[in-house]
Amino acid sequence: MTFDERTKTIGQWVQKLLRRYEAPSKMDNDSLREELMLIVKDVNANIAGHVTPSQLSLLLERISTKIRASHGARTWPTIKTFVDAAKKSSVDTPPNHVGTFSLDPLKITEKRIKNGEPISDSYLREGVLKDKLLSYTSITNDDLEKYRVDTIHE
Repeated sequence: MTFDERTKTIGQWVQKLLRRYEAPSKMDNDSLREELMLIVKDVNANIAGHVTPSQLSLLLERISTKIRASHGARTWPTIKTFVDAAKKSSVDTPPNHVGTFSLDPLKITEKRIKNGEPISDSYLREGVLKDKLLSYTSITNDDLEKYRVDTIHE
């Protein structure tokens, strides 16, 4: 997940959460916009660097729960409330040791095929590598067909 994707996701989450509350009456639109940007920035700063979109979604839900439990007013929670909830939620979240990272050549090739990226022609020829690819991944002969067609026309 890129920094911009993560910032956008957190921004959308904050806007949705704040709809439940009244904006502080003493703040004009520019101040409210700045407050929103600071909330997003500070929440983002208290979340681990490498999270998947699904992990981020779960983490934001935990933060929402902690904010609702600790914030008693009907106006926007303070930045400190968001930061404290983010810190507590991040501690509750186990680190992602596995993630989607793999050094398995079959999984790497499977991902490359799904993304339409080039692969070794060893996986296209009849043999052990092709058999393993078809047996141990979600790849089918239909997935490999586009590679065979591309090489025939070159």
